[in-house]
Amino acid sequence: QNPTGLGAALQLTIGDPQTTDYFDLDAAGNITCLTAGTYNSNIRLVTGRSGTTGEAQIYARLLIDGVQAGNSTHTILDSENFELPAAYTGVINLEAGQVLTIEIIRDTDGVDEGGVTAGIPAVAGWNPSPSVKVVLTVVSA
Repeated sequence: QNPTGLGAALQLTIGDPQTTDYFDLDAAGNITCLTAGTYNSNIRLVTGRSGTTGEAQIYARLLIDGVQAGNSTHTILDSENFELPAAYTGVINLEAGQVLTIEIIRDTDGVDEGGVTAGIPAVAGWNPSPSVKVVLTVVSA
C-alpha cells in the first residue's frame, strides 16, 4: 500500500472485513468500536521501498474519529529495496461508535518512494508477513 505522492495521506486497509463483540472492521480499514471500554492497541507496520535513490521518510498515525491520537511513528528509508518494521502501542479509551483508522504519508522532506509492504516467503509452509497488523485487547469494557 503506497501513497500517491509526497504529502498525500493514505488510509491503510487491514484485511478481510470481520466483526467481534468489540469491533467491526470494514474493507476500507475502518475499525468501529462496538463496546465502550479501555483497550491496549498494538499496531505493526512494515515500511519499505524499492527503486529510486535518496532518503524516503514515511510517517504513520492512528486516528480516532478523524483526529490523530498520540504521536506519529517515523521511518527513514535511505536505501533502495529496504523494509523496516514500525510499531505503535498504547492504551486507548473508546466509546461505542468511535472509528479507528491508520494513515501513512510520504513526508515532503524525502523522495517520493515507499509505503507499507507484505512479505511472501518463498519457503513452503511459512505464512506471509502482513503489511499491517492490528491487535486490540480489552483492558476493561
